[in-house]
Amino acid sequence: MQQEDPSNSSDLGNDLANLVKALGPVFCNRFPNVRRAVQRLTGDVSDAAIDALIARLRRYRAHQQIETIREVARTSGLPEPVVARAFAEREAIDELLASALEVVANQDDGGAVSSGASDSTTHDWFDVYKREATDRSEGDLREAFARILAGEIQRPGTFSIHTIRVLGMLDQGTARLFRKAVSASVMLVMPSIGGQIVSVLDARIPSLGKPLGSNSMERHGLDYRVLTNLTEAGLLQPEYSSLAEYGPSRIRNQSGEAIPPDPKNPNLQFVMRHQGTLWLLIPTKKSLQGQPIGISGARFTRVGMELLRIVDVEPVATFTQELQQHFASQGYSMVPYQP
Repeated sequence: MQQEDPSNSSDLGNDLANLVKALGPVFCNRFPNVRRAVQRLTGDVSDAAIDALIARLRRYRAHQQIETIREVARTSGLPEPVVARAFAEREAIDELLASALEVVANQDDGGAVSSGASDSTTHDWFDVYKREATDRSEGDLREAFARILAGEIQRPGTFSIHTIRVLGMLDQGTARLFRKAVSASVMLVMPSIGGQIVSVLDARIPSLGKPLGSNSMERHGLDYRVLTNLTEAGLLQPEYSSLAEYGPSRIRNQSGEAIPPDPKNPNLQFVMRHQGTLWLLIPTKKSLQGQPIGISGARFTRVGMELLRIVDVEPVATFTQELQQHFASQGYSMVPYQP
C-alpha cells in the first residue's frame, strides 16, 4: 500500500497537519491499532483503507460532498436523502477517526509504547463503538468518543465495551455533571518515573468529614440529586460513605501482598491526584509516619474510573482549599509531587 508522505499533506489543511503522520507507516507500526481502527470503523478491510480515508477527508475539506451525493443517487437510483444519510454517517465516523488520530499524534513523544490489557482491540469493540458514536454530534460527547478511540489506539483494552455503551446513553447535562464530579474528586494513583499515571487504584468524591447524602457538597454543585443522577447513569456507586485507605497499605503487588513503605522516606507512596496534579499526603505528626489515611466518600464505578481519564477538569479553587484544610485537620499536609 502506498501511504501518504507528510511532505505532501499541505492541501489537507492545518487542522490535519498531524493526521498524515498518524497514518504513515512508521506510526502505524508503533500503533498497530491505527490500521485496525480505520479498517473496522470504515468497513474497508483492504490495504488501501488508509489512503481512501485521506481522500475522503480531502473531499470534506473541499466541500465536495453534495456533488458526490447527487452523482451516487443518480447512478444508483436511490433517493437522494437516503444517500445523504449514508454519507453523513460515514463522514461522522471519518471525522471521529481524524480527531482521535490527531490526539494520538499530538501526544506521541516517539518513546516506547506501553502495552494495554490485550494485544489488540476486538471486532466487537469497534462494532459497538461505531454504533454508539455515529449519532453523537454534541460537542462534549463527540469529543469524549474521540478521546476514547485515541486511548484505545494507544493502549488496547483501556476502555470496556460496557463503558462505550454507558457513554452512548449519556446526555449533555449528565456529562457536565460528571465533569463537575471529576473536578472535585481525588484519586489514588501509581505514577511511573516522570509522573505518568500507570494505574488508578481508587477514585472518589471525598466527603470532607460530612455525609454526602446530607447535601454537604451542595455549595460545590454536587448535591444529593446530582449524586443520584450520576449513580443512575452508572458512573458513581450508590454507597456515598465508603472508605478507602490512601497510602502504603493500599499499594499491593501482583500477588495481592502489601508493599511496605520505603524506610528512608515512608511517605512517598502517598500519591494522590486532584485537579490534574499529583500530591503527596505528608504526615505532620511523627506518629502518622508511614500510616495510611482513610478517605470517605462516593466512589466512582469501573465505568466512571475509565471515563475520568478523558475528562478536562474545571478549576474548583474553593473546594481544593477545603480539601487541604480537611487533610490538615487529620494531620496531613498536601504537597505537590515532584517525580
